[in-house]
Amino acid sequence: MLRNKGSTSKVGLKTSNQENDDWSLRFPTKLIKEQTLLLPVRLSPGYAASTPPVIAIPLDQLSDPGVARLVNDEYLGDGFEAFERDHLLRYLRSGDCLIDIGAHFGLYSIFASASIKGLQCVALEPHPVNFKILETSIRYSHLHGSIKGLQCALGEYDGVGKLRINSSMGHHLAKDDVAGSDVMDTPVHTLDNLIERFDLGRSAARIWLKIDTEGREKLVLSGARNLLRSGHVQGILWESSVGPLENPENKEIQLFLKGFGYSTQKITPSSMSSILVE
Repeated sequence: MLRNKGSTSKVGLKTSNQENDDWSLRFPTKLIKEQTLLLPVRLSPGYAASTPPVIAIPLDQLSDPGVARLVNDEYLGDGFEAFERDHLLRYLRSGDCLIDIGAHFGLYSIFASASIKGLQCVALEPHPVNFKILETSIRYSHLHGSIKGLQCALGEYDGVGKLRINSSMGHHLAKDDVAGSDVMDTPVHTLDNLIERFDLGRSAARIWLKIDTEGREKLVLSGARNLLRSGHVQGILWESSVGPLENPENKEIQLFLKGFGYSTQKITPSSMSSILVE
């Protein structure tokens, strides 16, 4: 719901699926364009961008509780997943390549590209609605020269997979034999083959991975063995929980990465950071 009042607009949000959990925020009218909220992306202290970066969120997406939380944290708080973003930013530098796997609306890619001139970003998102928002956000942020978006999922094979539809932030690869109204076909690639096909990150000596695939992180890494073996991937930021629950594959993922020379630490209750040990 959008209500105009002078120089501000009142936008309705929904924080959960409960009927009585509706609430609202008031934004400057200049942030509302063509039924789209141009949500300012918070940069870390000491960083600035020539064009203020934004996430271009259609107003009808604000009924999704995850999107509403993103908007609230980004606009009123320190930023959505601010600690994880700041942690990643400490390592990135000009000339690096960040591969953002499970990019959603592109927040991490836009945040990083706006902060570090000369950073290459590849944003991978399988859901068509999320991907369209990602592309629109890149355009509004004037970062089309820094971020390459690809609509696909990553896994341990190349072909067509099943994407289970959940909340905006909860879509994930399902088993291939599932069917129903809550699944849709999606292109699936291994990261190794995607890099070969699109020549991703070839000019970067240092590559960083951010993986948020709702419990399918091990599948992504299984399809990236050649890349991990190359020594170019300096670090990996990955989600270690699925909703309120810890990913049962966390220990297996840590052992897998240890075999390629990575040391892993928990940086938040829901995130792990794996750094290549020299």
